[in-house]
Amino acid sequence: MRKTFILFFGLIIATLILDTIHEFSAITWQHRVEEDLKVIYKNIEVIHPGLSEIEVASWHEEGYLVAKKKLAEIDNIKDATAVVKYYINGFKDIHVNSGHYKYCIGCFVSNKFSFRFWQIGPENPSWAGYQLDNTYTVKYVSPSWDKKLPAVGDKLASCDGLSVKTIWESRILPYVNHNTHSVNSTQKVINLFSMRFPSIFPLLNSQKWKTCVFTSESDKKSTSYDIKWASFDAENSKGLLINENMNSQVVNVQSNGIIYIAIPSFSFNEKKSKFSR
Repeated sequence: MRKTFILFFGLIIATLILDTIHEFSAITWQHRVEEDLKVIYKNIEVIHPGLSEIEVASWHEEGYLVAKKKLAEIDNIKDATAVVKYYINGFKDIHVNSGHYKYCIGCFVSNKFSFRFWQIGPENPSWAGYQLDNTYTVKYVSPSWDKKLPAVGDKLASCDGLSVKTIWESRILPYVNHNTHSVNSTQKVINLFSMRFPSIFPLLNSQKWKTCVFTSESDKKSTSYDIKWASFDAENSKGLLINENMNSQVVNVQSNGIIYIAIPSFSFNEKKSKFSR
């Protein structure tokens, strides 16, 4: 009886592992995101009260087409989440938001309940040994890095042949939630040039830079640096992490006694939509 139980349990584990391995397929992720984009598109069409506005209606159609074109660029779980967030963020509506994809072994989801035996989130944060300020100027470098680092005060000019402007406008901002951050002034978003927070801000095609060029503040000379990325513990990040999660309910008591309660109402329920799993 015991041997039969062990064999049966082993078969279950093997099945779950095989299913998880299948999850690693880029084609599988592309198909999943395609289906989820369809669900989001239809739900927005049915429930969003601002669809009569030109800007919202335009992004509903054009953003959907652009997001579908990005499907071919999806190679992993981070890319998958990034494409969904690209479409969601484009509405610039605090009521429209999404979660992150997660690998899950032994999960079952229905409209009534969900069961999650073992979820695997994205990889740990990593960084390149330096931080930038709001003008893309180095404000801190690690004292114990085994690669040469730019000096404090040096300005970032480009990475892997892409200018700072190009990286900021095409590789970072489209995947940042405009509703929870002031993208023009938030220091921690600037940190995405030299730090990766896949569990919070997954970026599409988020290859880690191999070389970056900095301009010296002292002599104005440009120097290329080979970049080495290293993981760091999120719990000991000294406030570097960006908290993207909004409170589900925000209470604001005014001086005149009026109380405002903000309750996001267009968030996609993780039990009913695939992209939240």
